[in-house]
Amino acid sequence: MDQIGGSSGGGVENGGEHENELTENNITEATAEETTNTAPSPPQMTPEESSRLKRSYVLQELVETERAYVVDLASIVDGYIGTLKEMELSDEDREKVKIIFANIEQILDFHKSVFCKEIEKSLQDYEAAGNAFIKYERRLHTFYVKYCQNKPKSDFLVSQDNFEQLLFDVKDRLGHKVSINDLLIKPVQRITKYQLMLSDILKYTHRANDRAEVLERAHDVMRVVPKACDDMMQVGRLQGFQGNLTAQGRLIFQGTLIISDGNINQPFKGKERRVFLFEQSVIIAECIPPRKEYGNPLYNFKNQIMVNKMVLEENVVDEPLRFVLQSNDPNQPATFVAQSATSEDKEQWLIKLSTQLDQQKTFLAALVDPKRYLANSMGSMNISGKKDSSGSLGTPTSPGITPGNITIPTSGSGSTTSSGAISPTKPRATQQKSSGSKLFGFGKQKT
Repeated sequence: MDQIGGSSGGGVENGGEHENELTENNITEATAEETTNTAPSPPQMTPEESSRLKRSYVLQELVETERAYVVDLASIVDGYIGTLKEMELSDEDREKVKIIFANIEQILDFHKSVFCKEIEKSLQDYEAAGNAFIKYERRLHTFYVKYCQNKPKSDFLVSQDNFEQLLFDVKDRLGHKVSINDLLIKPVQRITKYQLMLSDILKYTHRANDRAEVLERAHDVMRVVPKACDDMMQVGRLQGFQGNLTAQGRLIFQGTLIISDGNINQPFKGKERRVFLFEQSVIIAECIPPRKEYGNPLYNFKNQIMVNKMVLEENVVDEPLRFVLQSNDPNQPATFVAQSATSEDKEQWLIKLSTQLDQQKTFLAALVDPKRYLANSMGSMNISGKKDSSGSLGTPTSPGITPGNITIPTSGSGSTTSSGAISPTKPRATQQKSSGSKLFGFGKQKT
């Protein structure tokens, strides 16, 4: 009984303690809830305000990464180049050093003294970022295209045993953790990164319903420049061409085609070729796979067709993916049957080739009779009453001088596009096809 009583008493006593704990907890929770209710809550942001906040984060990233980029460039110029200048090297090796680093000192000077300061203004005014890219479009294009065109040569020299060891020794002397290859790729990565960050800034600006015209123009600029850089890196991998690449004019289009030498009546023995369409010529090159897993392909020069001596046959009977390029140069007559991967690729090639032939025809007319050409051009503009983007009537220019828009290729397309060709307003499939040829200066031939 005592035990039962004790147990019962203890139970009541423990129950009382538990009850007191519950009461205290309830009071604590009630007090916390009351405190929460009385504390001022942060104001709810509107969707526009939220977008502006997110935009500010991207702008902050743009500025911080720009500053870090300048530091990386300085580590190359002050570190590697500075050290190599102090070393005893042969004249030949010093020339190779110049090729390895190209115009990176020029790029550093531009970003350190000019561009970084312009970008930093975007922390106070979001449109300043767009203004910077628009204002310095020409410098960005010139500096980075030059650097990227040289990059394949730089990569080749860095991979040579003697220079690889030399640069490794310099890296150890400087105490750098990052390899020279990782540093030299920075400009290529940076010029591509701008487009991605501008895309985010533009996205949040649209969501905030703020002015976006300047950023849209800047975004267009930074679609064009990286594409031009990539194009020139591809051209820089071309080996064995004895002519002057600069004299070929602007790169209009490039891509991979299956090419068979000989006319359409011969058996098709196609081989994979890289084809470059410049303003003045078409260059056909053999594709050489990269030696290393993550390397880049090289291109060995095979043939060249001057655009002013080129004939284009758009169709081959029973072969919907093929077309013919022919040189009517009496000194170097040649015929090439080209096969695209898809019908879309073929259409792109026909558009680019036809447009370039038309521009050559127009250019020839201007050279033969400039006064008549100018009168006809001005008469056409007066009839249409159209004005150019500056608000005044345009004046005729040489073909290929006015820059066009560059579209970013989608992966797996088999070809990449560049500036210089004006797409027709209607799909090419709806336009009249010709089984004849298009000859420079004389339109289409009948067969």
